[in-house]
Amino acid sequence: MKKFTLFIGVTLFILSCSPKTTEAVVETVTEVEAEDAMPTMEIAEGKGLYEAKCHRCHKLKTVTDYTEAQWANILPDMAKKSKLDESQTAKINEYITWKIQK
Repeated sequence: MKKFTLFIGVTLFILSCSPKTTEAVVETVTEVEAEDAMPTMEIAEGKGLYEAKCHRCHKLKTVTDYTEAQWANILPDMAKKSKLDESQTAKINEYITWKIQK
């Protein structure tokens, strides 16, 4: 029993003295992620609001399926139904405008 305990103790000591290695995690930004990067915080917030608020009542519309003029008619009605304030509506509008123009 003493030999076994000594063996375990020596093994643990040797293992604890060995150099610590860690695996480096490297993430690369894909082209798609780079293209979808939001240029401003307001646009990023607008996207979040669009996805959170508009998804409550219906399937999210693909922003680029509509023109800015069509969105100018859609957004005010939907903002009223969703009880969005002016700031939230403006951020969603910034996101929509950015998405259409990019």
